[in-house]
Amino acid sequence: MHKSMNRLLIGFLLGIILCIPPIAFYLWHLSDVKVVLITYIVSVLIIQELVFSVIDAKGK
Repeated sequence: MHKSMNRLLIGFLLGIILCIPPIAFYLWHLSDVKVVLITYIVSVLIIQELVFSVIDAKGK
């Protein structure tokens, strides 16, 4: 339970941190919202997987 809460918290914090560049990029270029959103979601998922795999490797 504690581990899953930790993962959720880390994912949430990563989401907030990663949220800043796409929004800044979007405001700067005023490009298509869907493209920015998809890029953001994909990058969040990739980085979360990388971080969690590192955490799991250290936990073992």
